[in-house]
This record gives sequence, C-alpha cells and structure tokens, in this order.
Amino acid sequence: MARSDKSEMIAFMKAIKENPQRYYFIQSNITNLKNKGIDISTQGHSGNTLLHLAIQLDNIKLLRMFIKNNVNCDLANDQGEAPIHKAILKGRLDMIKVLVKAGCDVNALKELDESPLHVAVISGRLDILKYLVESGSDILIANENNLLPIDYAIDEKDKDMISYLMVRQEIDEKRYEKINAIL
Repeated sequence: MARSDKSEMIAFMKAIKENPQRYYFIQSNITNLKNKGIDISTQGHSGNTLLHLAIQLDNIKLLRMFIKNNVNCDLANDQGEAPIHKAILKGRLDMIKVLVKAGCDVNALKELDESPLHVAVISGRLDILKYLVESGSDILIANENNLLPIDYAIDEKDKDMISYLMVRQEIDEKRYEKINAIL
C-alpha cells in the first residue's frame, strides 16, 4: 500500500463524516478508488476502516454498502478492535447481525485477548451475548488473564448472564462457589 493510498482513504473518510447520507457520492468514490487500484480496506486514522467509520456514525446503510464492496470485516484498529467489537460496544445488535452474516469472525480477539463474548458481558448486553453464542462464538475462549466470559459475568454479578452461560459449560468448584454467592 502506497502512502498516497492511505492519504486518499483518509480524505475519503473525512468526506463521509461530513455528510454520511450522500450514498451515491460515497458509492461513486468507492468505485473510483477501486479503479485506481486502491484497497478499500485501507486503514485510516487510528487504524479504522470504513466499517469502523460506519459503526461510529451509527449508519447501517453505510455498513451494508461497505460490506457489499468487500471491505475486510475482521481488520482491527490500533486499539485492537475489529468492527464487531465496536458494534458490541455501541450496543448495535442490528449491525452485529450484518457483520456476522457477512462472515466476520465471531471469535475475533481484541486487546487483552478479549473475545466478542467478553465485550458483550462487559457491555451488559445479554441479547448480544445470546446472539453471538447462537452464531458460533466460543464461550470457552479465555483472555490473556485466563478469564472466560462467565468470569466477567461473575465479576459484574450479572445473574442473567451467569444463568445463561452456566448451563452451556462445565463449572469448576471455585466458579460454582462464586456463583452460589451471587445467585
């Protein structure tokens, strides 16, 4: 990727931020960038892609447009967040469904090796947690401190998440004692 590619992508992202509802303009620019041989998955400021931008702008139409144009849905930004992590943090189940349907990695690890399930628990979003599990997220992925999503739920004392997760995995004695103190 040439430096000018990144500069062009940053300028394009700035134009989108200024008026994100100019869909024909945006699609025309994507076509022009592709015709110049520029990878539209090129990361801009802070490593964000067009998908990160669409989520930041709460614009599902842009998200769908960028996915249709094959923007890589698994590229993490400089904070280690893939678009799915950003969508979870924003509480956008509709966007998460679009990303999952597009084939994004439901087990993508972010900073501290947190999976989308860890992020869903931190965000207190049982609906998102359930959807991710139903979509194939692995409840047994541990973060860099060897903590599972259920450990986060225990730390948060979130009874609903604990109840949901504990019937889907084996619980060791140490976790079971902590759970009994909460439930």
